[in-house]
Amino acid sequence: MKKLSVLICSLFLIYFLQGCTTVNQTIYLQNVEVNGPIKAPPLSITKDKKNEQATISVGINFNSTKNVQGVVGEHSMVNDAGFFQVDTIIVPGQRSYKDSGNNLYKFNRNNFQWNQPDFSMFINSDLRLSNVFAFSFGLNYAIQNQSSLYGGNLGFGIFSETKTGAMRIDFGLNWQQTIYDVTSVVMTDISGVGSNSSSVTFFEDTDKRTSFSPYITLTYNSKFEDSPINFFINGGYFTQSLINYSPSTPSKTYYPFNITVITVDKRGEATAGFLNFMPGLYISVTENSRIDLGLRILKETQIESSSKSLFIMPVFQYDISF
Repeated sequence: MKKLSVLICSLFLIYFLQGCTTVNQTIYLQNVEVNGPIKAPPLSITKDKKNEQATISVGINFNSTKNVQGVVGEHSMVNDAGFFQVDTIIVPGQRSYKDSGNNLYKFNRNNFQWNQPDFSMFINSDLRLSNVFAFSFGLNYAIQNQSSLYGGNLGFGIFSETKTGAMRIDFGLNWQQTIYDVTSVVMTDISGVGSNSSSVTFFEDTDKRTSFSPYITLTYNSKFEDSPINFFINGGYFTQSLINYSPSTPSKTYYPFNITVITVDKRGEATAGFLNFMPGLYISVTENSRIDLGLRILKETQIESSSKSLFIMPVFQYDISF
């Protein structure tokens, strides 16, 4: 009976000590590289919409900007040379890392780069649902670093016309594929009864992802019947999510007891936001077709310390109505 009591007390003590262990994990974003185009909302010209059932538009967005740099997330502290310094611990068959203790300074460089293609191609469809409502959807395609990247849009439009002009509000969702390469570190501190330890783990995630982001635009266009050339003005706002991933749940295989795991994620997400303004002209080719020529001016508002916040993108579009 005495031996059984000792055994029970020993097991209880082991469980209690395990349950008092706390694991603190802090995840820091180090460097981010994203490849993909800017996904802008569609342009819809309103002219005699009541006499049309559908409009098909094909075109090209040109981009003179090759890359954008900035700051996203929260980087780890660094040494006086601007690098995250660790000590390497080598035992037979295993290598691990821990903080060197020299990382005392705030990181003050850019850790984000967005590489963009020279152009992207698109096709959009606009279907009239009534005399004031329309449904639009489309696809776009770009190539970056020999990888095909697809995107698209889905939304609704509300329009009204007079004899000389038309107004339209569009809102919906854009979606776009991007390729990202992200490096991050996890700093782990384990504290418990009689033992404390710390370690650093490095991660590099490379993947292709699809993001969904909202848009809203307002378009005014003239419609002088006796003139083959008319003008339009398009403006609005849209966002584009570039990276957004979360740490995984701690595995029960490695933490089978009542260990408290506290995870602080400093990586966050990278989202670009754009104020959109595009003046342009449209030229009637036939009674049911036209060419739209626009100059899209974008002001990026959300990337911190961005090296490029103003984008000028020529747009060519061909519309045919049925």
